[in-house]
Amino acid sequence: MSRWIARALDQYERAQEEMEISVEDGAIGAIDYFHRSRIYAARGETQKALNDLERAFARGFRDFAGIDACPEFESLRSDPRFKKLIAQRAPEAP
Repeated sequence: MSRWIARALDQYERAQEEMEISVEDGAIGAIDYFHRSRIYAARGETQKALNDLERAFARGFRDFAGIDACPEFESLRSDPRFKKLIAQRAPEAP
């Protein structure tokens, strides 16, 4: 699946097509849902992006630094569903 991840930043449509093949093959995990969420967010498909981000979290994804670093999620940051996911971040130690 690395081929679609590599293309995700510049070729969203192609990346999405390749990701759909992986989904059909049943070869998808938490990180894959995270990356597909990025693709949907970049394409302005907010609900699909949030759905996949929720799927990633349901499968154990917790790379909050990765989420913070993704410019694709800028349009989602004010969304209540996005905020709820981010609220799962463990509090920082004092």
